[in-house]
Amino acid sequence: MDRELLQRRLMVTFLEEVDELIRALDRDVLALETAPAGEPRQALINVVFRAMHSMKGAARAVGVATVEQTCHALEHQLSPVRDGAQPMSPELVELLLAAVDALRDAAARLRDGSGLAGSPIDQLAARLAGGNGAPATAAAAPSPASSDPPSEPLATAAGRDAETMVRVSADKLDIVLARSAELLVARGRIEARERELASTAELVDRLAADVRAVQKPLRRLLRSAGRGAGADNAHALPGAGVGRAYSMPVRIESALFRIQGTVRTLKTQLERATASEIQDVRVLRQAAVPLDEALHRLRMFAFGQACEGLQRAMRDLAKASDKQIELVIEGGDVELDRAILDGLRAPLLHLVRNAVHHGIESRDERLRAGKPALARITVAAHLRNSQVDVTVDDDGRGLDLDAIRDELRRRRMPEPADPQDLARTIFQPGFSTASQVTSISGRGVGLDVVASSVGELHGTVDVGWQPGRGTRLTLAVPLTLTRIRALAVVAGGQTFAFPGTNVHKVLQLRRSDLLSIEGMPAMVVAGRPIAVWSLAEVLGVPHAAELASGRGHTPAVVVASGEKRAAFLVDQLLAEQEMVIKPLGRRLAGIELVAGATILPSGKLGLILNAAAVIQRAHAPDRDRSAARPDAEAADARRKRLLVVDDVVTTRSLIKSLLEAAGYDVNIAADGADAWRVLQEHGADVVVTDIEMPRMDGFELTRQIRDSERFHDLPVVLITGLDSQRDKERGVAAGANAYLVKSDFDQRNLIDAIGRLV
Repeated sequence: MDRELLQRRLMVTFLEEVDELIRALDRDVLALETAPAGEPRQALINVVFRAMHSMKGAARAVGVATVEQTCHALEHQLSPVRDGAQPMSPELVELLLAAVDALRDAAARLRDGSGLAGSPIDQLAARLAGGNGAPATAAAAPSPASSDPPSEPLATAAGRDAETMVRVSADKLDIVLARSAELLVARGRIEARERELASTAELVDRLAADVRAVQKPLRRLLRSAGRGAGADNAHALPGAGVGRAYSMPVRIESALFRIQGTVRTLKTQLERATASEIQDVRVLRQAAVPLDEALHRLRMFAFGQACEGLQRAMRDLAKASDKQIELVIEGGDVELDRAILDGLRAPLLHLVRNAVHHGIESRDERLRAGKPALARITVAAHLRNSQVDVTVDDDGRGLDLDAIRDELRRRRMPEPADPQDLARTIFQPGFSTASQVTSISGRGVGLDVVASSVGELHGTVDVGWQPGRGTRLTLAVPLTLTRIRALAVVAGGQTFAFPGTNVHKVLQLRRSDLLSIEGMPAMVVAGRPIAVWSLAEVLGVPHAAELASGRGHTPAVVVASGEKRAAFLVDQLLAEQEMVIKPLGRRLAGIELVAGATILPSGKLGLILNAAAVIQRAHAPDRDRSAARPDAEAADARRKRLLVVDDVVTTRSLIKSLLEAAGYDVNIAADGADAWRVLQEHGADVVVTDIEMPRMDGFELTRQIRDSERFHDLPVVLITGLDSQRDKERGVAAGANAYLVKSDFDQRNLIDAIGRLV
């Protein structure tokens, strides 16, 4: 194998294992600081020593001398403590924690390809080499008693059973999971075919019953007609058609007999096909479901991993604030999807920091209030159906509602009368009651960051408190982002879905249920007024649902995101079902109202909505509510034919669905050459095209359209990920009528641009 390639592979392995060792060191050094003297502390010292030794050997294998030297020097600091010749000191704990931070920074630098010169690990190595980073009694050079034994394998520190594990790239795992998801979609479609076969079998049964019902009356009618024809032709000349008259009933009865036979055969074959389909569905289900569950478990990790680093952060913050705090993790073995865990790390850190600064009182305050000097912050995870509730509790002072009111007045913001609604205002952007800027808080970055991050995970956040007793923040998130329970609805003739964690209530509305608040329709749910909107109108698609007249009912969904609520009228409520989420991809990541897509059993594309963004769009003060209502212009739009050109199947299917929902007739093409062929055969009123495509790109397609005598005036809209000024100028030079960048893409902008062109 090429030596350079081998070195790169070794470095990748080194960085993966070092990440595990750093996490273990961070945890074990913190435990060492508070461990009681004796066997528990000695066991932790041995674990930390072995981890340093393993990291030193790994660094030597890949030639990272600075890390090797640092770990070697730290071994000498720990060696007399391990041997009992020197007690564990707070200074040594601080040195080890500083080393953990420096090693974490070094791993990040090595991963980015940057050097270690001047880095924290380089500075620490220099300090240790000069004796400045060690306690005064520490040895400056290795002693014969502490000479290096053969390096223990890295797997030892990462876990004794690591030999049975295989490292797989997360990207590769995601690809396999995506393929498994496709299998589930295929299973859903086959199950839909099973239902269609059952419906067809019912039709055949009704047909057979109808044939049996008319068989006897028809025979009597034919015999009567035959006797009448014989009497009428009794005096006719021979050969004058008597044979044909008598044979007609016979032929009809014979045809009826054959129809009966055909229906019986059709029924038999349909029963066989149905039985075979049922068996195939059973076999596919037995194969697909366990496979998907097994692959799904590969993405599941313990909640405790999302809490890694919280202990260290809380310790440092408590020390800086001169407070005594312990952090308790509960439900650490609850398993969540890797993407959920990654998304929870930052919100949990923010909430712990917030609890230390705002929630926990000083030692003197706690003693005066009759509380123990040692405060407690508890981070816990609890499973609830298909979601998990993550709570961050502190036993501090609770929310200061007076301070919240003062801040709202200072900002000239509405002040809710209900205490719970007042408390929820802490999630508004930039809201903070910190009186001064510190390294912990007070920089105008409030809990809205937490609410936003949890919203991106299709979750919600809420707050509860007891004055003088503490505060609880609850984050409700799904177990996974690859599959979710979602409520499918129809709005404007298009199928959408809200994640189940955001669906607060489903109901049937009557006009008498509505009231008017500041001129806007609203309803009362659990004593709380909630604005009512048409979902199709908010999304910008035609045929917006309106309340039924008289005693009729209109289906509605009450959607929640954090403290925000809104009720949306829809055309139809479908089932709540498990859906496989298909990401929109980098090019369409800017569509804020859509969190993903799913393939419905019918084979069509359904859009999974971002509840927080939809609610925000509904409440936007500058939104034109009349823009989506069907009128003469919209009726004219239904006669327009569009051609969507994109080489990515998901992208063109999504844009096709959006435009069809807006009332257009849409054709698709895979690239510029395919689009030119479709234009020749079917024509178009507007071309919506990507730029980067095989065979013929969007620029060349636009130029070819402009050079064509037939299509010279055909409007062209470019939608692309190329956002440089040079690319925009190229689009204009080629003759494009509009240029939309996918990073800033919004379906309303596209529909508006097309509306102006047609």
